[in-house]
Amino acid sequence: MRGFCKTFVENKGNATQAALANYNCKNKQMATVLGSTNLDKPMVKNEIERLLEEKEITDDLMMGKLKEGMNANVVSQFQGEATESDIPDHDKRFKWWESAAKMKNYFPAQETINKNFNLDVQLENMPKEEFMGLLKGLLFSLKKEDKKLTEQKEKNNG
Repeated sequence: MRGFCKTFVENKGNATQAALANYNCKNKQMATVLGSTNLDKPMVKNEIERLLEEKEITDDLMMGKLKEGMNANVVSQFQGEATESDIPDHDKRFKWWESAAKMKNYFPAQETINKNFNLDVQLENMPKEEFMGLLKGLLFSLKKEDKKLTEQKEKNNG
C-alpha cells in the first residue's frame, strides 16, 4: 500500500500507473480498477495526504494551480519559442475543471454490482430454443433486480 501511495504521488496522481508499478496486474484494465479501489480506502487517502504534505504540496498550493489551469490560454510555438495568447484553451480548462470537480466529489461514485448465477447445465447439448429461454429469464431477472435497486436508491436519496 505504501508503495502504491508513493508512486501515485510521484507520478502526479496516476492510480493506474501506481497499481501497475506496485501490484501484479495482468493488464491495464485490472490496474485501473485496483488503483481506483485503492483511492477509496481511508488508509490510502491518509497516506497520500501525508506524502503530499511532506512534499509541501498543500491544499492552498493545489487550489492556486487549479485556478491557473482553469484560466489556461492557447500556447503556440514557433522556432522553439512558446507564446501564450489571449485565446482561451477550452480543452485544457475543461481538464482542470474536471480535476477540480473530482476533488470536490461532484461526480457520484459508480457502483458495481456482481451477480453470480449457478448454471449447472450443459449448454453444448441444450436445444437453441431452451438456451434462448434461459437467457431471456436471466435478463428478466437482472432487469428486475436493477429496477429494485434503482427504486431503493431513489427512495434513499429522495
